[in-house]
Amino acid sequence: MKQILILLLAAITQIALGNSGESPVRAALARGDYERVAELLQKVSEASLEQWAARCELARAKGRYQKALELAQRVWQESQAPDAAVEISRAATAMGDHQKALVRLKEALQLAPQSVQTRVELVRVARIVGDETILRQQSRYFFALFRRTGADDAVGTTACAFGVQDDDPKGAWNAYQDAQQADPSYLPAFVLGGEACAQSLSWEFATECYNKALALNPRHPDVLAGAARVAVEQGDYSQAQEQVESVLTLNPRHVAALRLQSRLLWLGEEYTASRAALERALETNPKDVESVAWLAAWYDGRQQLTKRDATIAKAISLRTNAAGVYVILARAAERRYQFDRMELWGRKAMLEDPANWAGKYLAAVALLRQGEEDEGRKLLDEAFSLNRFNLWAYNMLTVLDKEYDARKFLTKETEHFVVRLDKQEAKVLWPYLAPALEEIWDTYTVKYGLEPVGPRQFGGKVLVIFHPTHQDFSARITGLPGLGALGVCFGQVILLPSPRSSKFGTTTFNWREVLRHEFLHVLTLQATDYLVPRWFTEGISQFEESNAGTDMDDVLVDALMADELRPIQTLNAGLTLPKSRQSFSTSYAYSREVCRYIVNTYGFPALLNMLRGYKERTQTSVLVPDTTGATLAEFNDGVRLHMKQILRLKEPAKSATASFEALLELPEDSFTAVDWGTLAAAYLDGGDGDRKLLRRLTGKS
Repeated sequence: MKQILILLLAAITQIALGNSGESPVRAALARGDYERVAELLQKVSEASLEQWAARCELARAKGRYQKALELAQRVWQESQAPDAAVEISRAATAMGDHQKALVRLKEALQLAPQSVQTRVELVRVARIVGDETILRQQSRYFFALFRRTGADDAVGTTACAFGVQDDDPKGAWNAYQDAQQADPSYLPAFVLGGEACAQSLSWEFATECYNKALALNPRHPDVLAGAARVAVEQGDYSQAQEQVESVLTLNPRHVAALRLQSRLLWLGEEYTASRAALERALETNPKDVESVAWLAAWYDGRQQLTKRDATIAKAISLRTNAAGVYVILARAAERRYQFDRMELWGRKAMLEDPANWAGKYLAAVALLRQGEEDEGRKLLDEAFSLNRFNLWAYNMLTVLDKEYDARKFLTKETEHFVVRLDKQEAKVLWPYLAPALEEIWDTYTVKYGLEPVGPRQFGGKVLVIFHPTHQDFSARITGLPGLGALGVCFGQVILLPSPRSSKFGTTTFNWREVLRHEFLHVLTLQATDYLVPRWFTEGISQFEESNAGTDMDDVLVDALMADELRPIQTLNAGLTLPKSRQSFSTSYAYSREVCRYIVNTYGFPALLNMLRGYKERTQTSVLVPDTTGATLAEFNDGVRLHMKQILRLKEPAKSATASFEALLELPEDSFTAVDWGTLAAAYLDGGDGDRKLLRRLTGKS
């Protein structure tokens, strides 16, 4: 019996440490070939230890947590093997039975105090439930273990890193790197290292870890879900969606993947489906605090405040430290562009736990995006002192230091704006910028019936900041360089790069048009209490540009001919969840044409009515029929007909006269610059003698 127990421990330990050995089953598991694993297991005897271990791991990978739990419990009852307790914990916590996991792990630790993997699993569960006592005890153990043994192998080093990362994140990251170098095939070193980096917002390092983990096992559900989370946080929604779908195909009950699916569905205005994804996650694990917190955030976004507060209370009851719950609510508010809510929840996290760097960081970013620069900068500095791995905070502080340097930047004011810009550029730009801003204000505040407010710090005036380089402009907004935009609006704050510096090298841009575009965002965001969907705010901003309607005609024609234009009810997803850069560009330009169609067909007041509807949280699929009186099908057909007017002018004409005659059938107020040019060419080719008319047409083009 003793010999059997030793064999059992060796086999289970091999599984727990991720050692694939030479077994075909283990090799297939290690590379994520779960179909091959199932096929091989059919040939293995029921009495095989390897069969039990592999079946347990396969069951968890496919979301069959109860089956995995029963298998592990059978082994525990026969042997009290510590690593069987670890398997019990993994299956039990997946279904929300944290108490069962803790009891079994503590029993196992009493039987085998030196079991490193039992202690690692105990730390994982303690973090879920917020048991600070266990975390402190195990942190001391792993610090002592590392000092005593040096943990010179990948398994031990990874375990020590995981055990101490709350107290020494820098030391833990160094240890993860050591483990990865010691054994580049040891999957947990990359998975746990990626999780640690993601928690610190070190997205670049997290991406590197997950990419290496995916190279080892491209189908591991936890690895894919971790990589998808990083992709979501960095705005790569297409990749995130693909990875989430891969996880849920294999394991439809994967809780982390369902949480991410909910967030992606929200971005596409699929609010009911978004909540349903969270409810499916909670069916699997009713005590998953992150899913409960995201459900509270869902209610917050939909202004169902009674349900929100009850759900927050439930989330807090599941974790001794409530700060993490408020951090999730703050992150959700950030995605909705509701920076006052983001600040509120960030501050609540700070009150619950003054050492919680994430709460301070989110409150600081919210303040900066509302234009409360002095307080935001101070709080951001405090947050960075608590987490020096936060590259976003470091880069933002670096740019803010430049803005606050009186030798480099100065502050100017007009009646309605406060402008910060480089001293040298102000000499050239300010004489033109000041009147341009007030002209934009006068024109569009009257047209849209709203006078927006700005930051309290600047007396309620809208804050405009010009950065001398695109790199600084990007870092000020996202914390990283490389933002593919020439202007950004947060509702009370507009940011632009210098007209001398664009992302596109030496290419210049029309700063006046960018200002106009961003100021329209100020109006549409504030008019809807920041609830306007992306497609509508972008559509209006483009519609009001003086050169709107010419730059993306070819893209739209190609999309129309390929039947790739989205219906109005899913148009927002084309901007928030684009499948490709081309898909984004198409939906972006199409948003302008939808707004143009609404004005041409139903009048400009229809746009204003839609803004009011979005303020009342009406979804596009309901708001469009309510505003226009057309069904969604009728509206979509009308927009397509509008688009075909562009297509008709792009088709090869039999003759100049035929093209000219086709143009005469169309209303002039639907013409683009290309249309006017085509009409002028038709007159010219047809030998028309009215040169005054020809000059007028050419001028319009």
